[in-house]
Amino acid sequence: MRESALAVLLAWTLAAQQGLCGKLEKIAQQPSNVLVDYYAYRHISIIHFNVPERTVSVVFKFTAKEEKTGGIGRCTPLNISLHLKSASLPFVCPDGSKVAAKLIETKKRRRQYSLEMQSDGEQYIIKIEAPSAGDWYAIAFRSWTDPEDGKIKQQGLSASCETVMDAEMFVEIPATTSLVDSDIEYKVQLDETSDTAIVQYLVPDVGLEELNLSLKSSCGEDCNIVVYVTAEDNLTDGLLNSTAMSLSFKPYIDNFHFVTLRLLSGNASNVTMQLPMSHQTDVGVDQVSPVVLSRKSFPEFFLFDYEHLLGNDTKPQPFNVTTEALSVLSFKIGRVYDVGGTVTLAFKLIDVEEKYKKNIVLVACVSLGYYTNITSGGGCVRAQRGLTTADMYVNATEPAYVHVPFPEAGTWYVSLRVFCPEEEKEGTEEKTLSGANINISSSFCSCSRTCLQGDVACETCDCLPRCPAIRVESIVSSSPCIEGRCGHRGKCMHYMSGGFVFSACYCTGGYRGFDCADNTYVLSTSGILLQLLALTFSNFAFVGSIYVAMKREYFTEAVAYVAVMFFSTFYHACEAGEEVYSVCIMRLSVLQFCDFFNALLAIWVTLVAMASFGPRLTAFCQVAGAIVLAMGAEMDRTALWVFLLPAATGSALIGLSWGLRCKRKRTIRYPSRPYRTIYFPAGVLLVTLGENPIKKVLTFYLQLFLTSIILKEILNMRATPTDSVALILLPFALFFVRVIGNGNSRTFMNLNGQKPQFISFDTKGGEVEITWDVSVPFFTIPMNHVSENGEVLPLLNVNTRGLSIAGVLTAILSLAVPLLSKPGPGMQYRGLDSQWSQMGDTINEIVFSNRYITPCVQRIVCTVVSEASHSDNPSSTDKIIDGLSSHKWFKEFTNGTVLQEAIRVGREGHHDCSRIYKECFVTPNILKSMMVQIGVI
Repeated sequence: MRESALAVLLAWTLAAQQGLCGKLEKIAQQPSNVLVDYYAYRHISIIHFNVPERTVSVVFKFTAKEEKTGGIGRCTPLNISLHLKSASLPFVCPDGSKVAAKLIETKKRRRQYSLEMQSDGEQYIIKIEAPSAGDWYAIAFRSWTDPEDGKIKQQGLSASCETVMDAEMFVEIPATTSLVDSDIEYKVQLDETSDTAIVQYLVPDVGLEELNLSLKSSCGEDCNIVVYVTAEDNLTDGLLNSTAMSLSFKPYIDNFHFVTLRLLSGNASNVTMQLPMSHQTDVGVDQVSPVVLSRKSFPEFFLFDYEHLLGNDTKPQPFNVTTEALSVLSFKIGRVYDVGGTVTLAFKLIDVEEKYKKNIVLVACVSLGYYTNITSGGGCVRAQRGLTTADMYVNATEPAYVHVPFPEAGTWYVSLRVFCPEEEKEGTEEKTLSGANINISSSFCSCSRTCLQGDVACETCDCLPRCPAIRVESIVSSSPCIEGRCGHRGKCMHYMSGGFVFSACYCTGGYRGFDCADNTYVLSTSGILLQLLALTFSNFAFVGSIYVAMKREYFTEAVAYVAVMFFSTFYHACEAGEEVYSVCIMRLSVLQFCDFFNALLAIWVTLVAMASFGPRLTAFCQVAGAIVLAMGAEMDRTALWVFLLPAATGSALIGLSWGLRCKRKRTIRYPSRPYRTIYFPAGVLLVTLGENPIKKVLTFYLQLFLTSIILKEILNMRATPTDSVALILLPFALFFVRVIGNGNSRTFMNLNGQKPQFISFDTKGGEVEITWDVSVPFFTIPMNHVSENGEVLPLLNVNTRGLSIAGVLTAILSLAVPLLSKPGPGMQYRGLDSQWSQMGDTINEIVFSNRYITPCVQRIVCTVVSEASHSDNPSSTDKIIDGLSSHKWFKEFTNGTVLQEAIRVGREGHHDCSRIYKECFVTPNILKSMMVQIGVI
């Protein structure tokens, strides 16, 4: 049969076929492949090529660029990772994640070509000489970056970009192609005009035999000719720069082999080649005992088995492995439709004699296209890589498994051989082989101790005794992911890219990796609980806004705040628990929509209330806004325009309403001066601080947002300035800025070893730069009970400075809100409570009629201003405080108050603040100790 097929092919290509010489021809183009960020293998983009047979070389060109789809600014080039491989998808772990399942080593499979590039529009090239014909797969993605180092950007605020990759394939056709018989000595002529040639051989099954390709060159050392031998993979190559050369290689079974010649230098040369093969049937082939497997396919993707059946049996049967011959199993993987899953190989020894159970070892070598020989030392002789360790070691105790993710198309072979090391008489040494405990003799055969451990590849170990025939059960199956599962922390899913289906794991709970076994980014149970509690209980800060809104009879606004509190609490309770503590009262998508929609609605009704329209127009604006916001939240709830729409429209309504009132009153001083200069800017500032959506500051964000609601909505009704408010806020504000604002000398970096917290100032080019960072660690919970030096750690570390700052803020708000909520003469809220008004009067009376509070406030202001004005090495904060206290506007604002005198005394510098304000019960030492402890001085 082989001779007749060869005769037909020889008749077809008896004469040399002329082709294009040295010219690249584009034969494939794959444009507009969209790439995404890599977080798991499912995020790859597949680009497929089909390389024709008899190709001298192939060039893959890749161009990636950024296309702007929205937002503000330009798209910056990103790092792109690309991997290329023949016959199957490249298996990669760019994030360095660990895989718990045992996989066949990547170096024992087809070669992968990798390319790191940028999406800058430049061309990047991969050139491969003498490529194997058939399917080539490239996978590309935005390079992996550590998620803990990434930055969260508001969608729509920065440029929104899409990474697009264009791919092209160029091939070089040989000048001559020939199909010849291996027994014939064939001559090829190479010169400057015809410098490439491909000679094709059909090689049968030669067993364990290696072939030698002999080549002779007429120009000898005057020419350099590169030679490649390729089947389904590149088998060997060499440089012919002498009169004769021989290349040995392990051939693929019943496959065409291509010898590619390229003249690198020299004028001309006649190359004579021959590939002799032994046709004796007892050479190599008789050393092999084939085990026939039958394929059973299932309707699902990548689901099939290969079973050893005897006769008409429907259940798989065990087979014998003898010492006389190499037992070989073979199974085929189809093109395209079989390569997207994972092949699992498993072997189990059964009916083992009792005297061999402790020491018997079955060695298995897995290869593609040919079967490997197993040496007497238990090593695998591979085609391109020589002698390597085995892929599996099986004992009589338990079965052994190995997995091949995304197997290459073609015929796979598994070679099996059994070894029986003798048991040691005086104490045996226990070794671990692939998870199995095996007792290996060291007294009778020393090489058995090293050869069968899987660490060293041994060529010979003749002292290993042979075993009788043993019975082996086999599992050769394909399934999605690994055996159709992804452990306990993931789901096996099917994905499609570039028209090709593949399986990958969707990991949950912070797990990652090919089988969701890597727990590098997994939070501990206590960490998940703390995160859940922080995100859920922070929503109860809405109670204050709800109470104030109800007191003022802003019932619509109160309902909106209740809805935000309710849905935000249960949304985070469902989403933040990492499926450990999750509490979902309805679908997560429904909770997410309600959370976003009600947050937008709360912003809208607050701004409408600030505009102070009549009841009819207010109701119209509220209903119309609710309809538009519901549509926007459903279209794209994370886009910037969804948040800007109510904010910009509401601000415009406020401007219109206030403008009309100014026109009607014929004055531009509306609203009142304290509101324009303090309350409204404070509310805007707090909202700005609260726009960072990072989970770590979400709790603080909610507090700031609610505070801004109180300052902007409730205080909007004030019409007259209140000197008492300024007297309370100003000293604490100066003190607070002094504590948290020093960016050069006295910062939290000096106290806690961290960067400046919350607010930091710096001066550059005559400008003052203010940086906000609201991540303030209040508590630290050590996960380890013992430190590196053996010290027992406390269960909880409290950041007293952070709590002190929070206490100052709480005190300011607690004192300010009742005072600021008191309306001026002639002004009334919709529901004015006399008790609330009396509360403000009472606090005002206690504070400013107390002969101890006022001197202490004056002493604090005097000390802070004195430190800032007379510092030998002033920091940026010192300069700001000094400039503020000397500013004309500030002087007018504090004119006639008790603070004016304190600021004057502090700026003069030659007075002792503690001596002048001696009525303060806080002694200078106590005050200085407090300021040093917190970081003021």
